[in-house]
Amino acid sequence: SQQLRDDAEQIWRAGVAAVHPERLIPQYVRVAGNRLCIGDQEFKFPALERIAIVGAGKAGASMAIALETALGDELLKAKQVTGWVNVPADCLQSTRCVPLNPARPAAINEPTLAGLQGTSQILELVANLRAGDLCLCVISGGGSALLPAPMLAGDARVAAAEAFAHAVARVAGMRRGAAAVRRPFGSRRRRSQPASPSSP
Repeated sequence: SQQLRDDAEQIWRAGVAAVHPERLIPQYVRVAGNRLCIGDQEFKFPALERIAIVGAGKAGASMAIALETALGDELLKAKQVTGWVNVPADCLQSTRCVPLNPARPAAINEPTLAGLQGTSQILELVANLRAGDLCLCVISGGGSALLPAPMLAGDARVAAAEAFAHAVARVAGMRRGAAAVRRPFGSRRRRSQPASPSSP
């Protein structure tokens, strides 16, 4: 009924709102005096040199922006906050200091050269951090295709991913075709089965 559909949509929207980065992150990341509090951990500003924000996912942009807001302009500048976050091309937003990389087109859930380059950028950034630096990593749904490991050369990995995706599509098509062929025979077999003998 329409009432059930309305109730289901209301429940879904409430669930999404409950985990929205701009609402959830400030509950766990906050500045208190000369300390940065993340969950039950505290980092004193004098011992903290730089802050990097890296990650990937469809909510990567919203999470990066929420972290920037939680840290505040003063801390962003004082700790030279930078980073790199891979997101889908249709999820780009304006950030203060964390670059967002359009790592794949919208609705294309497979690795791309842009994603590989973004992963390499993240690895290089993290490798150059020092003992006094803090790295915050944001990962959300879609990160598997947005953060591909550069194990193969870029062109080879993208070609392999495309070939695999096409093979999966062919197998799925074959299964649908086989099911369509079996369906009438299955119904005919059911019709031809002898009736169960009646009890004496």
